[in-house]
Amino acid sequence: MKIPRNISSELPRIGPSENPSKYPEEALPRYIPRSFPTNMWSSEFPRKFVSSEFRRKIPRDFRGKMNFRGVIFEDLFRRQKLTILFHSTTMAAITNVCDLKPFKSTWKIRVKILRLWKQYSATGGLTIEMVLIDSNGVKINASVKKDLVNQFDSFLSQGSSKILINFSLNPSCGSYRTTIHPYKIGFLSTTRVRCCDALPDELTGFEPVNYRDILDGSLNTDYLVDVIGQIVEVTPIEVVSANGKETKKITVELRNEKDERLPLVLWGNFATDVNEAIERGGDNAVVCVLRFGKIKVWKDERSVSNAYNVSDVELNPFMPEVEAFLSLSVSLPKDELLLAVVQPKPLALTNGVG
Repeated sequence: MKIPRNISSELPRIGPSENPSKYPEEALPRYIPRSFPTNMWSSEFPRKFVSSEFRRKIPRDFRGKMNFRGVIFEDLFRRQKLTILFHSTTMAAITNVCDLKPFKSTWKIRVKILRLWKQYSATGGLTIEMVLIDSNGVKINASVKKDLVNQFDSFLSQGSSKILINFSLNPSCGSYRTTIHPYKIGFLSTTRVRCCDALPDELTGFEPVNYRDILDGSLNTDYLVDVIGQIVEVTPIEVVSANGKETKKITVELRNEKDERLPLVLWGNFATDVNEAIERGGDNAVVCVLRFGKIKVWKDERSVSNAYNVSDVELNPFMPEVEAFLSLSVSLPKDELLLAVVQPKPLALTNGVG
C-alpha cells in the first residue's frame, strides 16, 4: 500500500482539543485505523477508537500526531513515503503442515511431537531431531542444530503439543527420511515455542505398511516405515561385530493378519529389551509395533530393522491400531501358534547397522 505524498494537505492535523467528528468521513481514508482490538495489528488502521493498549505501543515521538479517530504519521508519510504494514504473528492463522513452503519463515503451526531424539554426527554435532504431526495427521521432520540445542532443549518433549512460530523450511533428503513431506523444519534463533491445548491422544501418526509392499520391493527404501505383527519366531540374542564395535542382535519373525511373514532384525538396546520382554511374556501372544523402521536389502532378501535412535519398538502397547490388528487376526487359522525359538541364520551383513 503506497501512502500519498500530499497526505498532510489532505488530512488536517487533529489535536487533542479538537472534535474529530467535525471532519467528514471522506476526509479519513482507508489507511486510517478502523477499530483495533488489543494486541492486534492489521494491514488497515482503524477509523474510530484506538485502544490505550495500542497507543502505548506507539513510540513517544509519534504521540503528538495521534488522535482518537486514527493514527497519522504525517512526517513519515511525507518524507519517506513508507508503506506501513501492521502484522501480528500472535493473531496469524494456524497453517496446515501440508501447506508449508520455503518461500518465507513467518509460519505458525500447531503440532504434536510424535518422536524426539538426539543425534550426533561429525559434521553437524549434537542436534535435536523430531517428527511432528498436525491435527490433520500430516507429519513433518524438524531439526534443532547444535548451536540452538541449549536454547530449545527444555521446551521440547516427546508427546507434547506445541505452537511453533517463525522457522525455516529446507528440502528433505537422505536415506533415512521419517516422513513423505518434501520439506523439513529448521529452528532459528528467532523461533518461538508456545504451549497449547493438547492434540488428541488418538493422533498417533502410526501408519503400518503392508508386508507384501516391503517384500516385493515396491516401497522406496529411503523412507522409514511402520509395521505391526505378532512375533511367531525369535532367535537367541547374539553379539556381533558391526561398524567396528560389538553390538547385540536379535531376529524375530512377524506375522500379520493375512498370515504373511516379515523378518525383523533388532540391534543394540532394542535387541536386549525385546528379548527380555518376550521371556517375561511366556506363552501369551506378543504383538510388536515398530515405528520408523529401515527396510534392508541383502541378496534380494528384504527385512526391516531399527534405524539408529529414530526407531521405537513396543510390545503389546495400548493403541487403537493394536486392537484393530487383534480384531482382524481372529480370521487367522486356529493353529494355536506359539512363539518358537529358532537358531539364527548365518550372519550375512553387519555393516550399516540401523
